[in-house]
Amino acid sequence: MEFGDFVSIFPYIAMCHFQFQDADGADVNDKNWFLSRIDGGWNLATAGGCQTTNFCYNQQYLIKIPEMVGDEACSVVFSLLQMNTRSPDAQKHTIGFILYELTGLDYPRNTPLDSDFFFDHKPFSKTDFNVRREVLMREQLKPGLYCLIPSTINEKSYGSFVLRAFTEHPIDIQPLDYQPSNEFRIDKIRIGDIASEKDLELMNMCLNKLKSVHSSRLYAQKMQEILTFLVDEDFLEEHEEIALESCRSYIALISDNNGPPHITKEDFASFLKLIFFVKKAFTSWVNRNNDDSRPPHSIDSLKLQEFLAGIGILMPKKLVAKAASRYMNPDFATSSRRSYGEVDFNGVLNAIMRFLSAIEAIKCLIAENGDHDRKLYNEIMEYLLSV
Repeated sequence: MEFGDFVSIFPYIAMCHFQFQDADGADVNDKNWFLSRIDGGWNLATAGGCQTTNFCYNQQYLIKIPEMVGDEACSVVFSLLQMNTRSPDAQKHTIGFILYELTGLDYPRNTPLDSDFFFDHKPFSKTDFNVRREVLMREQLKPGLYCLIPSTINEKSYGSFVLRAFTEHPIDIQPLDYQPSNEFRIDKIRIGDIASEKDLELMNMCLNKLKSVHSSRLYAQKMQEILTFLVDEDFLEEHEEIALESCRSYIALISDNNGPPHITKEDFASFLKLIFFVKKAFTSWVNRNNDDSRPPHSIDSLKLQEFLAGIGILMPKKLVAKAASRYMNPDFATSSRRSYGEVDFNGVLNAIMRFLSAIEAIKCLIAENGDHDRKLYNEIMEYLLSV
């Protein structure tokens, strides 16, 4: 076949290497090439897209390029591959990624970069966004810190991906995310700071209802029965009625594991204080962030991590996605409104209770076995949030 005919018939050529080698057949390991791989996905907490202000909610990856002997820069090839899209009929998203340089910048460590950062800083490099199974980026990176963000072009486009980096020198790639921790302490909440006179009156009326409980143990069903009083008194709206699961989670959080599940009246007062606190924070967030295009009385799952961090509960995006998937309001899951993944007050409260319980369980494991396997503890916490 003549070369001209070949070019006219085949506008695109893909070369596949069955082994990790250069085109001349030499093993790349002889040239000190290295492969780094991370499995990720665009989910309820990370599908921020790139055309809206939600871009900052995509999963971010911190890249550390070390000092190198004999080279001023490291050759890097990044690959972003959509999973389960090999079939010609498979639906593919429009994907790409953007790279930011962090060297010399003052930014919070172990914390996702916020929207202000992306508004104030230009990308170091970026790919075109294409409807392809895989997109590539090749760069020469000097020693320092970088942030790589794989993204779909539209938000709430869900799917799994594999992020790979082929490099001439060893590099470090880690999610730029929170480590699970709890700076939220119920006993440090001052009720006078969060409750009005009406709130205090309602709280006392709820506690007075405990007089009908002859046993010192208050079980979840009775808790829920008393808490519905808050709905009747218009402190909580009907869609915010405290679910039985929240009551059970709170009992599990503070009960003695050696005996039957129960709480004291003092514990119940703390639970009411928690409800008042979360209600105030939730209402303030919704009024400040939601507009007419969003369902009322809900938080977008993309922003749930930010909300939780604001009250002292730090959860990595993977765990936030698990919680959002479990507790999102199905009434808001309408694709035509693109509001899939909305979490209402009751869902937020459930997520908080489940996370606090999981944190306490992990603390017990660390006390018994030490803190040598953080990855295992994160996997256990992920399981506890999903069961």
